[in-house]
Amino acid sequence: MIEVELLPARSGAITARVNGTYLHSAFDPVREAERFVAQSIPESARTVVVIGPGLGHCFQALASRKVPPRTIGISLDRHISEMAVSQAHHQLVASDRQTLRENLIALLEDSDVPALAVASWEPSARLFYKETRSAETVVKEVVSRLQASLISQAALGRRWIRNTVHNLVHARTASLEQTDRRISACVVVGAGPTLEQSRNIIARHRKRLLVCATGSSLLPLRAVGVEPDLVVITDASPFASIHLRGLPHSCPVVAPYAATRAISQVEAMVPFSEGTEFEKMLLHAIGLPVVPPAGTVTASALRIVRALTGAPIYLAGVDLGWTETRSHARPHANTAFHAARSTRIEKPAAPIGSAAALFSIRVERAA
Repeated sequence: MIEVELLPARSGAITARVNGTYLHSAFDPVREAERFVAQSIPESARTVVVIGPGLGHCFQALASRKVPPRTIGISLDRHISEMAVSQAHHQLVASDRQTLRENLIALLEDSDVPALAVASWEPSARLFYKETRSAETVVKEVVSRLQASLISQAALGRRWIRNTVHNLVHARTASLEQTDRRISACVVVGAGPTLEQSRNIIARHRKRLLVCATGSSLLPLRAVGVEPDLVVITDASPFASIHLRGLPHSCPVVAPYAATRAISQVEAMVPFSEGTEFEKMLLHAIGLPVVPPAGTVTASALRIVRALTGAPIYLAGVDLGWTETRSHARPHANTAFHAARSTRIEKPAAPIGSAAALFSIRVERAA
């Protein structure tokens, strides 16, 4: 049981004790917060996350800066949060990790990372040790994901912009409409090795299923005669175009405009935005639905399907790991790619993602 007591400090400001231990200075909590902000949060920070801010005196100090940053407070106890004398622009409570993660993902953008500062109020960290460490782990995970997205944007940014302009001009857009066909369930299909077993089950019950396939799962599905109801692609590389070859004209492709230029050649492209900065700049007038990137195209496909149907959703080929030496179900586009480069006297290189390819890379780096 947590007992929180509010009382005046010697300076006249409000301080607090939690189970008899001071959460802020008994003398001058405002001055204490100013020192904390000056030492822990650089002036260049434009977005500040404070874990366990207590009564929020630090937010008053941040608001008095020449350029006040946007603030996000993660309270470790709901009662203390309700007693705060000053609130952040966005006040969260670390009730559970999943909710906190979702809220941070909704609040933080890729562009926030370069000028982001994260700090923990040390008295709160001592009083709520486990809650503080849990919140710090969640913040680190979210920031790492945003940093990875920034790296991808730096590497592929020009290609994304070129693809976006090309597909805006040439793609034949459509919209998804709910069908009258009665289905028992929906299957979101990835390209993991276990798809080689589950695709036979999909084939047997095909008439009763809505099949949403990722691009790399198309070849394994078509090997057993399964054509999907829709395909989701987010990959911008030309390599992704191989997946779409031979796709039936009746099958819509759901993709961001930044995806491979091959989507401009399909009969029906259903566009969405991943919420990136360049999409906001180029596509703000179109008003596309936003499906934030989730680290894998399968997760994006799952979000799209959840918005389309209330039927039960099953996952197939979403292994999140390797089976023996393989990372993808067969046949796969990279197998044909390497086979095409072979000759009578030179055998094809190990497929991308195989254990042999990874092993050779490690040996070369170690040499």
